[in-house]
Amino acid sequence: MFWRSFAVLIFCSSLATSQTVLFQENFNDGDLDDNPRWERFFNPSLFKTDTTQVLSPPFSCRISTVSQLSAIETFSHIYGSTVPFEISLNVYVESMGDEAIPLGVRGSATVLYLFFLPSGKVQLTVLKSKSTWDPANLDVANGYVVGQWQNFKIAYDGIGTSKLCIDGVVKGTVSQPYVDDPSILQIGNKHLTHTSTFYVDDIRITTTATIPPPGKIYIVFSSDTDTWDGLNVNNYTNFLRLSLFSSHTGNAAKVMDPVFRSKVNDSDNKPFVFTWFMLEGSMVAKNTNPEVTHPWISNVEMMERYHGDRIKQVGDEMSYHYHNWIWSNPDGNGVYHWNQSTLLQDYRDDFLQTIGHLIVDAQLMPTSFRSGWHYMENEWQCLLDSLIPYRLENAYPGKHADSTEPIDNIYDWSRSSSEWIPYHPDPADYQSKGSLRGWETRCIYMKSVSMTTLAAPFSRAKGGEDQVLTIWTHLAESDFLQQITAVDSLLHRTVQYFPDVLFEYETASRAMQKWRKINDTIPPQIQTSIVSRPERKIIVISVDEPIWQVAPLVFLKGDSDSLVQVSAEFWRDLTWRAIVPANLLSYHTAGIGVTDTSGNSSTKLISLIVTEVQGASEKPTATFRLHEAFPNPFNSSAMLTLELPKESFVRITVYDILGREVRALMNGIQPGGTHGVTIDASGLQSGVYLCRVEAGEWSDVKKLVYIR
Repeated sequence: MFWRSFAVLIFCSSLATSQTVLFQENFNDGDLDDNPRWERFFNPSLFKTDTTQVLSPPFSCRISTVSQLSAIETFSHIYGSTVPFEISLNVYVESMGDEAIPLGVRGSATVLYLFFLPSGKVQLTVLKSKSTWDPANLDVANGYVVGQWQNFKIAYDGIGTSKLCIDGVVKGTVSQPYVDDPSILQIGNKHLTHTSTFYVDDIRITTTATIPPPGKIYIVFSSDTDTWDGLNVNNYTNFLRLSLFSSHTGNAAKVMDPVFRSKVNDSDNKPFVFTWFMLEGSMVAKNTNPEVTHPWISNVEMMERYHGDRIKQVGDEMSYHYHNWIWSNPDGNGVYHWNQSTLLQDYRDDFLQTIGHLIVDAQLMPTSFRSGWHYMENEWQCLLDSLIPYRLENAYPGKHADSTEPIDNIYDWSRSSSEWIPYHPDPADYQSKGSLRGWETRCIYMKSVSMTTLAAPFSRAKGGEDQVLTIWTHLAESDFLQQITAVDSLLHRTVQYFPDVLFEYETASRAMQKWRKINDTIPPQIQTSIVSRPERKIIVISVDEPIWQVAPLVFLKGDSDSLVQVSAEFWRDLTWRAIVPANLLSYHTAGIGVTDTSGNSSTKLISLIVTEVQGASEKPTATFRLHEAFPNPFNSSAMLTLELPKESFVRITVYDILGREVRALMNGIQPGGTHGVTIDASGLQSGVYLCRVEAGEWSDVKKLVYIR
C-alpha cells in the first residue's frame, strides 16, 4: 500500500513540473477587483479577502452564505476543451450546512463542479450536456475535513478524463469529454442557495501544452438596418417614413459623427467601422413613399443619399439583409399577413430580384449577408453559397418556432458550433461543417454580449486561433449608440485579462479576408461589349481574375421597377456571353455583378440602346420617349436615353429644386433616333435635381438624385 500511495503522489505532483502557468491567484493583494478581477454575482459582500484563515499570508478568500446565492468568476485562461491542464487549489472548510462549491469551470455552459457536501463528501461532477443537467460524477467519502487546509487538484488530459487528487492522492477519475471550453473559473453558486463557510487560497492552473503565439480577434459591429416607422406586416403596401436616415439628429447621423467614431477604438487605437446589412425586398419593395426612387431597395437608397459620402470616408461596408416574408394566409381564414416562409420556392425569385436591384439601382454587389431572424435551411444555404462568400447568421444556440400568424422568428442553430471560428457548412446540414465553399460565422445581439460571451473567443485567441465575432443590433433602436460604447467597454475590460490578445474592428468582408490571411482588397475589373443582331443582343463580359460565382450575374432593366435575370454562359478565358433575346430587346440597361475569390466585388452598368455617349441610332423611333436616368441615384454620372420620332431642336437642361439652371446638356438640332446623353455631376452638391427635355412639340421632366 505504501508503494501505491507513493506512486500516486508522484503522479499527482508531476503535472506541476515543467508547466506553463495559465492562471494564478493567491489573494495576497487583498483585492478581488484587480490582478485578476473577479466578477461578483448575487450578494457580493458574502465574498471577501480575509486574514482569519490563510495558507499563504496575508490573505485568502472567504465565502460565507446562509441559504443565499453568491458567486465570483474570472477567466481561467484555458484556451480550449482539448487542452490538457491541471487546477490546484487549497480549501479550508469552517462549517458546512448543505453545500459548498469551491470550484466550478464553464464556458457558455457548465463544464465541471467540485462540490463539498455534508459529512465530508466531495463530488467531482462533469456535465454531459450543454442544455440539461446530466452529470457524470465521482463521489469521494471523507474527502474533506472541517477545520483543516487541504489541497485539491483536478487534472484533465484534454481527451476526456478528469482525475481528482486530494492532498496528493488520486481519488478517482471521471471519463467525460468537456462539452464546452473551460474558459471561466467560478467559486460559489449562481443557481441554487446554499449554506456554508469556507476559504480558498493559492489557485493555480497549468498546462503541459505548448502555447503558440496569440491569435487576433476580429470584431464585426453590424446593424440589421431598416426603418421601422411605417413597416406593418398586416398591410400589403406600406408608407415607410425615412427620418431614420434623413434626420440630422437621428442615430444614422450620430454614428457617422467623427467625434463619436473617435471615442470607440480597438487595440490598435483604430476607430470602429460598421457593416450595414440593409433590409431590402419582400415587404420593403412595397414601399409607397414617393421620396424613394427605387422602392425595392428603399433603405439602401436612403442610406446612400444621406450618408454615402461618410460611409466611404470611414470605410464602412454596405451589404445585404433579407427577411423571407411572403404575403400569405397559411391558416386559410382569409386574413393575409407578411408571414415568414420556410420554403425557398416561395421567396427565391424575390430574393434574387433584390440582388438584381442592388446591382442595377445601387451598384452594390454584396459580399456578406445576414438573414432575417437568423433563418436558414439547406437549400437556401446552397443558393447563398453560389452568390455570396460570407454569411454571418449563426445564432448558436438559438432555436425558435412559430405557427401563429403573422409568422416570424423561425430559426434553428441549436446544433451548430459554439466556436467563434468561421466554418464551411455542409450542403445537407447547414449547422455542421462540410464542403460548401463559403463560410458561416457565429453572431450575437449587441445587448447580449457579456464577459461570459467574450471568455471563449479571448481564451481561444490566447491559444493561437484567430476569432471572428459578429455583434449585431438595429440602427432604429433608441439606445443604439449606447450599445456600441457598452460593448467597446466590455472588450477593453476583457483585454485587461488577456493583455497579449489584440482585437480589431473590421467590416464583415474585411474581417473574413484577414481571418483567411488574404491581403487582396482590389475588386475585379469588368469589361463588356455588345454584339447586336436583329433578333437578339449578345453581351460579352470579361473579368481580369477568377470570380466566386459560376458566372457574372446579369440583370436587365426596362422602364418598370421589375428586372429580368439572364444567364451568362462561359465562353473562354474568364469571358462569358449573355444573350438578350428578342422578347427582351425593349430593356434598355444591363447591370452586371461579380465577386472575386477573396470577397471583393464590382458592378457595371451598360446601355443596351446606345453604346457611345452622344451616339444615335440610325432609325427614327415611333414616338417621343424620355427614359429614366440611369443609374439614379448616382454618384458621378448618369445616362439619359432619349427617343426622337423625327429631327427636332432639342434642349436638355438640369435645374436644382429652387428652379435654378445648373447644367445645359444639349441645345441644338438632333436627328430622329435614339440618343444617349451623359449627365456629369462634377461640382454639384448632393441633392435632388430636375432634368427637363424640350424637343419640338414634346417635353418631359425626370427627377435626378445625386449623392456625392
